[in-house]
Amino acid sequence: MKKTLCIVLITAMLLSLMPMVVFADTTTPEGIAIATEAELLAMEDGKKYYLANDITITGGDENEWFFRPEEATWEWKNGTLDGNGHTITYADGLTIQNGLIRGAYGVTIKNLTVVQAGEATYIGGGGEVSALIRRVTGGTVTITNVSVYANIEMTKANGANQCGGLVAGLNRPATLYMENCVFSGSITKEHYDNGNNEFKGVGGMLGGTWTDANGGIPEITMKKCINYANITSSTYTGGIFGFVRNGGQWDKSTGIRKITIENCVNYGAITCKQSEFVGGIFGFYRMNAESVANFKYNINYGAVKAEASNGVAGGIGGGLREENTTNTYLFGNVNYGTIVGTTGQSGIIGKAYNSSGTRGWNPQYNYCSEATTQNATSGSHGGSIDSSAMTNLATFGADLYTTLPNGKITLTWAKEAGYADAAPTELDAVLVAAQLSGNATDETRSIRFVGGLTKTEGLTNVGVLIIAKDADGNQLKVFEGMTETVYKTILAGGEKVYATEYNKECFFTAVVNNIPTNLGEVTFEVRTFQLAADGTVVYGNAQTATIDMAYTPAA
Repeated sequence: MKKTLCIVLITAMLLSLMPMVVFADTTTPEGIAIATEAELLAMEDGKKYYLANDITITGGDENEWFFRPEEATWEWKNGTLDGNGHTITYADGLTIQNGLIRGAYGVTIKNLTVVQAGEATYIGGGGEVSALIRRVTGGTVTITNVSVYANIEMTKANGANQCGGLVAGLNRPATLYMENCVFSGSITKEHYDNGNNEFKGVGGMLGGTWTDANGGIPEITMKKCINYANITSSTYTGGIFGFVRNGGQWDKSTGIRKITIENCVNYGAITCKQSEFVGGIFGFYRMNAESVANFKYNINYGAVKAEASNGVAGGIGGGLREENTTNTYLFGNVNYGTIVGTTGQSGIIGKAYNSSGTRGWNPQYNYCSEATTQNATSGSHGGSIDSSAMTNLATFGADLYTTLPNGKITLTWAKEAGYADAAPTELDAVLVAAQLSGNATDETRSIRFVGGLTKTEGLTNVGVLIIAKDADGNQLKVFEGMTETVYKTILAGGEKVYATEYNKECFFTAVVNNIPTNLGEVTFEVRTFQLAADGTVVYGNAQTATIDMAYTPAA
């Protein structure tokens, strides 16, 4: 009997995928050009600005950057700063009061890199400090394609209780939107204060919120944001945000109306020394009955540690408190980091209070065996972990799968290192087939997409970008698998299949795990990509295939 690679053959994938060519935008941004530190310091309300070149902030004779020091005009309102791909550098020895922007009301900041060169002293205003924005004060503040490198040391003497790498805090009715943002470097806070300061947060993107009693915060959204920084704090700590809560401490009459944290990744080691909660993505989130919370497709790789006597650690969140709501959705979150808590730890949520109702809490994926204890949970969904996601590929059946030695396939969003202006001729990743694990009686099944390469010269990584949708068009998963491992042969039907049978030099693979069988037909939009040695990424055109998850091959 002729060997066959695929259990399910996707004929649409047999064609070569043409590379997508993206050219850089060379048009001049809208607004007023900024070329010097003085021009940056003089930005006015309601105007649009762009950087004409890189700028180094020296602080003049006082070595101090203090944007809008006058109390009557400390908020920058309804302005735009387009970095235009340029960098603002904090010179060695600079003293930074509050952050680059002291107060932001209805402001847009985009396409910008901020770098701390050498040592810097950060002084907080109102207890808040950041390398970018001290406080969001109103309107809609949008931050996109912004990268910050800073080493922020918070001290009590410098008035720093709450800190975020990009935004320290929100304390008035406002909407915050962040996408494609990166923070690297470090944040450290050794001091601890009881009372209100105990509830201040420290995080890679956002420190936290402190809402006014008369309004609350309409919405916080963070998508495709990455924290690389190691963060050590004595208050609530998270890789993406530290502490988001209702106004007036535990006041349930106000608070966050909607929060979305999606496709965010933490690589940094996150440690909390004295407060109760610490998490890879967030430290603590408190909502009221009207709130809607979405935590989807987030990944933690960093080690998370709670050192307080009552310390609780979670791979995704340290603590989550709800008040009579069913509007909390945790879906497709992944933990790879080691989790250590003094009173409890979990791969997903360290401790959940007042959980009620049925929500989208599953599936969650914990791949760290040290993070499976859940002795700090309360409520019906505290610390939920889908242990089936820890199953090794080999258990799916030798007839269908082979273990992937040294392969690293992870649920993560695209590593957008940039697009090639033209596809190098030696890069030719092509999808050739797909395999379905298990059988129709299984609760969940997994699918492996198989690609082929003719040449490997100059190739660093290959992979596929996959979007899975159910029959009603609802998005189930977003998957990007990248691997440095390629294979001359793989198993199918219990026999070896050689890449040469498909006129390829080698195979590469990517697996989407734990798709419920009862979903029936699932549509996969699949796009191959290739990462060249120079760091450019080339994506192929999208191909689609509909696969019945209850499919059984003919005898």
